[in-house]
Amino acid sequence: MRRENRRVATAILEPGMRIGLITDIHYHRQIRYGNRHCPDSLAKLKAALLVFRDQKVSLIANLGDSIDCHGCDTADADSLADLQCVLATAPCPIVSVMGNHDLEGLDKRQFRQAFGMTERYPGEQIFKDCRLLLLDANFSASGQDTCGTNWDWRESFLLPSTLAWLARQLAESRQSLNLVLVHQNLHDRHAAGREDPHVICNAEAARQVMEDSGCQIIVLQGHNHAGGRQDLNGIVYLTLRAMCEGPGLANNAFAILDTESDGSAALIGFGRQTDETIRFPTC
Repeated sequence: MRRENRRVATAILEPGMRIGLITDIHYHRQIRYGNRHCPDSLAKLKAALLVFRDQKVSLIANLGDSIDCHGCDTADADSLADLQCVLATAPCPIVSVMGNHDLEGLDKRQFRQAFGMTERYPGEQIFKDCRLLLLDANFSASGQDTCGTNWDWRESFLLPSTLAWLARQLAESRQSLNLVLVHQNLHDRHAAGREDPHVICNAEAARQVMEDSGCQIIVLQGHNHAGGRQDLNGIVYLTLRAMCEGPGLANNAFAILDTESDGSAALIGFGRQTDETIRFPTC
């Protein structure tokens, strides 16, 4: 149950606010493994950006694992350059969070530089009547950056300082909608009756912070390529499907988050991405 101190947002969302969503591009010029067709992701990304241009999105959120080094501790420079050239054609600004594969071949400073993120994480941006909170869960239990190839991808933590920052940001928020962007997952690790290794190890602490805030929050995340949704104590957790899965444009996956003037939101899926309708409690 939500806490009794739940604060209800009084402002309404501006109609027509549109955010393009992409995740798990896993681009590399040559690598294919499992069902990940990494070279095909460049054409898929180009197609998504064309749709975003046509649909007049105002911002694009990239939820991580943009590149794939496949166990190499240095990013392939040509593949990264390919990706940067395509992203540069985007019709609007892009905000990106770091995935575990991004940090196999790049450190965090290099990632921010490569993807045009000038601020450190966690970071906050205000867009119309929406607050975007960008998190970094690429830390070990001891607080060490999990960059390079010597880390188990299942080891991901949010720093205590990040949790404190998140609590402050939500306490100060006067926006109708707060979007929490993170690569790894924040939903219930055991909701499916088994342990989900995609979930951040201390996700429960982050969920408590969000629930205590009383804010209207959608968590946008990637990492689990199958995608999915959980609604927990008034917070909506949307996991976007991976762009890299499956060959060719027929297996593309991306979305647009469309907000409505009544405070609801809709996820419009393209390719393999499903649609979702989001309505928050009114009390």
